[in-house]
Amino acid sequence: MRFPTQRLVFGDLGFCKLSSGKVFDLEIDVEGGVDEGRPKVEYAFVDFVNKFRRIFMNRDELIRRYTAGERDFAGIKFSDPGLDGIDLSGADLTGNDMEEFYLARAILKAVSLVNAKLFEACLDGTDLTEADLRGADLRRARLDVANLTNADLRQARFHKTRFYRANLIGANLSGTDLGGCDFWEANLTGANLKGANLHRTTFRNTIMSDGTIRNS
Repeated sequence: MRFPTQRLVFGDLGFCKLSSGKVFDLEIDVEGGVDEGRPKVEYAFVDFVNKFRRIFMNRDELIRRYTAGERDFAGIKFSDPGLDGIDLSGADLTGNDMEEFYLARAILKAVSLVNAKLFEACLDGTDLTEADLRGADLRRARLDVANLTNADLRQARFHKTRFYRANLIGANLSGTDLGGCDFWEANLTGANLKGANLHRTTFRNTIMSDGTIRNS
């Protein structure tokens, strides 16, 4: 027997069972509860809460799990846009939606941010040493004084992205479109710029990959 379902506020699926023990799916309105008049059911709260926590996570829960040794956070929806100063070195954040997040001074060494959505995110002073940012959306993001040493930025999306005084030593920017980006006093020593589009890119006292200073 299957009862009418109700759209979840959080878009997740709960599991319920009748007093007879038969299990069926029920979409739960977390805020409003189950409508009166429906058959009484017993909710498997543990299953529901665990699923909910796996999909939606606040800062404290993220830190707790990371400290406990968990590193796979791919697909997690973070409820706190303020993750400044957090240490998630080595974590898998593949495909995560962190648009407009505040990640200033975060330690994200060797993290996977492949295809992550970082549109208008603030990454000022963030340590992204050896981070994998392939395909990441960094349009209008700020990376002032960020450390991107040996970071992989191939196929990342840029537009009006700021790299003021950023460290991009050894970074891989090959084939990327850097049009409209600002590299004011950035360090690109040893960076791979092969095939990169530098049309309308701003360089002011920028150290280029060959060690020369460029202003344009």
